[in-house]
Amino acid sequence: MELKLLDSFAAAFCVLGALHLDPPSSPVVKDFLSLSSQWPLPLTPQGEAALKELRSSFPNDPSEEEIYALWADQNRLYGITGSAQLSPFESVQRGDDGLVFDQETIEVRRYYGAMGLQAPCLGSEPDDHIGLEMDFLSKCLLKAADDFAAGNKAQAEQTLGVARQFSGEHLLSWGSAFFAEGAKLAKTPWLRGICILSGQTLSQWQQALLDAGYQLVIAPRQRQSSQEDASGAIPLELTRRPANNRT
Repeated sequence: MELKLLDSFAAAFCVLGALHLDPPSSPVVKDFLSLSSQWPLPLTPQGEAALKELRSSFPNDPSEEEIYALWADQNRLYGITGSAQLSPFESVQRGDDGLVFDQETIEVRRYYGAMGLQAPCLGSEPDDHIGLEMDFLSKCLLKAADDFAAGNKAQAEQTLGVARQFSGEHLLSWGSAFFAEGAKLAKTPWLRGICILSGQTLSQWQQALLDAGYQLVIAPRQRQSSQEDASGAIPLELTRRPANNRT
């Protein structure tokens, strides 16, 4: 996978992860709108329309009332201060019991540990928030790009192996459906547009992995019951498909 493409996905996932984690503020909205014409990945027609709606919906200096409406929409959907209409935690979305700090949370934490990272609010907030998962993937891709640039191909491929396996087992298994539902439920162009861009970026990332020849197995959205110990090391398959089997 080319360095430029890794950097582009890293930038997109970093920005989107932050937007899902934190309710919008006036500086964030203004900065995003001013840079939206420089989005690092190609836009689908739906993504282009979403950004166009965003730009046309807000003045250059949005008022406190306009920013509050965006905050209230994200608060209502993600349950920042109360119950969520659409929980942003993987364990709630994929587990039978709909609980936070469930099996998915521990599995995601293992991936953070494999990269020498940990969630910023470890132990007090779940590790499997959709924004944290996107941010984690961004950090993996940045490290892989740095390793490739330094000539450390083996390390870069190992990091990409972590990113690929994490994507298949977690982010790609539930993220696309989550963002599609979020786009339907959002009441403001801001949150609707962010969800559309996020879904588009996940689809592009999945296709980029396949185009690069990596094996990609996407877990079912509904968690499969497992009695396996989730505390051990992550077994990684780092090889690509043979060239004549690529799609």
